[in-house]
Amino acid sequence: MNKKYYFILILVLHISGCKKNEIEDISGCNCFIETALDTYKYPIRPGSEEWNNFTSGAQMAEATQIPFSVLDSMSTMGVFESCAENPINLDLYILMEPQRFYDYFKSKFNVCQVLINRDDAGKELLKRYSLMCSECLENNYSSFSGKGGDVKYSFVSIELLLAQEDILSKISKLQSIELGQMLIKNYENNNRNDLSVFFKLFPVWISSRIMVKYNYPEFMKLKSENEQISIFHETGVPLLRIGSDDKEEDMFKKIMQNFKMFLNNES
Repeated sequence: MNKKYYFILILVLHISGCKKNEIEDISGCNCFIETALDTYKYPIRPGSEEWNNFTSGAQMAEATQIPFSVLDSMSTMGVFESCAENPINLDLYILMEPQRFYDYFKSKFNVCQVLINRDDAGKELLKRYSLMCSECLENNYSSFSGKGGDVKYSFVSIELLLAQEDILSKISKLQSIELGQMLIKNYENNNRNDLSVFFKLFPVWISSRIMVKYNYPEFMKLKSENEQISIFHETGVPLLRIGSDDKEEDMFKKIMQNFKMFLNNES
């Protein structure tokens, strides 16, 4: 990667939350939602004696691989939750770029390959995303730690998938507009909750890819003229020139201003 750029990931977040009995109508979303009955239960997870005895990443990957014979009979939501709850997803937060991690995960894990081959994957992920609430401390959402972990990781787990052509190609333009409205809301929530740059970037990244999918002229021009935005679009990493007074949030703001215009034009 070009040394004139830098990127700092700060995994720090303080958010307010909802209690378990506050299931109904938190800005139109829920802290506790209906989950799949056939989600895979990983027999070995981080923190267990078996996991601690592993000496290589290959052993960890083998322990978290799900046979195709099991996946083929699972519901699409069960496959998604099994994908999001794979403990290897923790690696996303350790040095790797979002797109690079996705490409690795897709190439290695059956669960991702099965998910993106489901015709209803886009529809099901869109439905799940619409139910999730960023204000929940207590929840039953899926992430690398299982169900009910820190909500910001659950959002990344689904947003990483929603940013991919593998999923975006499965939703219509109308569904893309519906997704766009959710992205605007979550982008604004992320700013209001003062999340770190890493957790703020995902709704912006998806927005960028939706605009390119539909060849939105204003954004295509901005992307062609701005190397940092082009790199961000491709990798999910918001890089800045050393010595620049700009911040990652400035880049995000430019992209989301374009995205709001795109949504207005298409509505």
